[in-house]
Amino acid sequence: RTADTHFQFCDVVIPNNRRRGTCPVQNDKQPGIAFTHIEESVSETFFSQLETLRQQSGSQDILIFIHGFNVRLPEAVARAAQVAEDMPFAGPVVVFSWNSQAKTLAYQQDEHSAERHFWSLAELLHGLRTNLAPSCKLHVVAHSMGNRVTLRAINALTGTIDPVGQPTDMFVRARLQSAANVSDDFAAIDSTRTSIVNGTHEIPQRFPIWASWRERNVATAPLANLILAAPDVDAVEFRQLVGDIKHVCSGITVYASESDLALEASRRVHGGRYRAGDARANLDIEGVTVIRVSAPGSNDLLGHSYYGSHPQVLDQLHQLTQPLRRMTLGLSAQRQ
Repeated sequence: RTADTHFQFCDVVIPNNRRRGTCPVQNDKQPGIAFTHIEESVSETFFSQLETLRQQSGSQDILIFIHGFNVRLPEAVARAAQVAEDMPFAGPVVVFSWNSQAKTLAYQQDEHSAERHFWSLAELLHGLRTNLAPSCKLHVVAHSMGNRVTLRAINALTGTIDPVGQPTDMFVRARLQSAANVSDDFAAIDSTRTSIVNGTHEIPQRFPIWASWRERNVATAPLANLILAAPDVDAVEFRQLVGDIKHVCSGITVYASESDLALEASRRVHGGRYRAGDARANLDIEGVTVIRVSAPGSNDLLGHSYYGSHPQVLDQLHQLTQPLRRMTLGLSAQRQ
């Protein structure tokens, strides 16, 4: 929630003498990626400061990164900076941290956080789209369990789940749509929302331009790219969550692998149910591109972090954020 969200800016220094795709974080024992000029900010000024940085970069693009399980904030910032450097990506990078316990044995606690603490990300995405220039393109990259936070946040923005993460029924959605059609004045919309149940009435109040996320026929989608890397999400649930938000993104790309040992462990924890980032789940979602990564590479022992370590994936992330360029990489791409 906004009251609990902390905003910071920092500069990230990346060593020149590292291999592309590696992400060593500086500590007392080794040199590596370091953070400088850390400055506190607040929501009232964060977006204007970010817009200034974007203009100074000369880029129309912003990258938003949502980390996965067992990741501390410094590690998430370092990984996001490394990925942006290695793609390369010219615009500012925003990192959203969802309060992972950052402990290998805290998987269930992280699951709870990922599936419940999505409102703050929804508010961040809403704030970015509302406060940045309309020409600014937002590219969202979510990894592993961070996909649960991301998909729920975007579904909240479209009114397809309620504030506790439960799907809204067709009657609630119809009432929300009727409220959105009453007037362009959101004060008027707010006055009609008292009959909306399950807490979903909070949506128009929290997100004043909510209708732009709900509307399926807008000229420009709120998000340019939604890139879902190795999603640790139940494959059946994933199809539903993605199916309800395709209109919000100009492009949706899923990275999956049969060699992902972390997702194999997750599959066993969840009673043998395939995760969406496991290529064996055979995702078939209209309008979604599935990229199968067969050899994650030597920098990724678990085969789970290839989005930041695999040279070809990094090349493709660059191409995905450059809409005039065609994807010509040697990875197996399946466009549904």
